Amino acid sequence: MSYYRLAIPSDNVIDIIYEWETSEKNYSYIAGKTVSMNWAYDEYFKKMKETIENSKRPYRVLVNQNNEVLGCVKGYNYQEQNNSILIGFYIPEINRNKGYGTKMLELFVNELFIDKSLNLNRIIASTVETNEGSKKILEKNLFVLEGKLRENMCIDGVKFTEYYYSILRSEWERNLTTASISFDETSVNV
Repeated sequence: MSYYRLAIPSDNVIDIIYEWETSEKNYSYIAGKTVSMNWAYDEYFKKMKETIENSKRPYRVLVNQNNEVLGCVKGYNYQEQNNSILIGFYIPEINRNKGYGTKMLELFVNELFIDKSLNLNRIIASTVETNEGSKKILEKNLFVLEGKLRENMCIDGVKFTEYYYSILRSEWERNLTTASISFDETSVNV
């Protein structure tokens, strides 16, 4: 039986994430980001350390029983006034279509909703219209498509519709009563 958990990335895991992101030939299309991944490693490392240390921007990696890092997930754009957070996730090509994204998102949603310091009511995710894998992962984790922003992203001169999904605390709690979901309340370093 396979075992998966979320962990806070250590310095050597930041190296792995940097390699994933800088070597991903379709990063903009997959991540739905228009940012360049041509950062110098030192700058990237510094920004990652700042992110990891910010409790309002949780960053985790999915690891298996052998401590192999399989993917990463993060929260950003925390909105205290409406108790929401925007999240994003990434699975490197070698680990895609194996269920890791679905498991990682399930664990992360659980962690976010039980985090009393965040006190979340709503978790939001967005993806570009062509990213079928991300849409499936979100829908398997009970995220609801709330809307589409037409031609909201321009990547390499191509305009894309952006899909917005969310899950509410009440939906998550309702699912807890109908499914046997187990999770650990704390993330550990890996």
